[in-house]
Amino acid sequence: MSDGLNNALSEIRNANEAIQSIAAVVQEQAASSSEMSRAIGEIKQSTDEISETLTELNQLSEQATDIGKSVSNSAQQMARSAEDLKDVLSHFQI
Repeated sequence: MSDGLNNALSEIRNANEAIQSIAAVVQEQAASSSEMSRAIGEIKQSTDEISETLTELNQLSEQATDIGKSVSNSAQQMARSAEDLKDVLSHFQI
């Protein structure tokens, strides 16, 4: 074979090796991108769950506040009733 043909075959082999290396890198990048996409999806799902839990906690906190106010109002009414009863009973002598 001529030197020109040998050089051309050598260049073709080199190009083929470079193409194979590039293909391997592209395949690795695709796998990494897929893994990152999956991880991001899991993070989003976890974030959504945390947000939902925080919303529920906020609602429960509001309910607890309302219940606390109700208990406080009832205690104040009972204290007033006790004072009223004490006043009524003070009119009687035993």
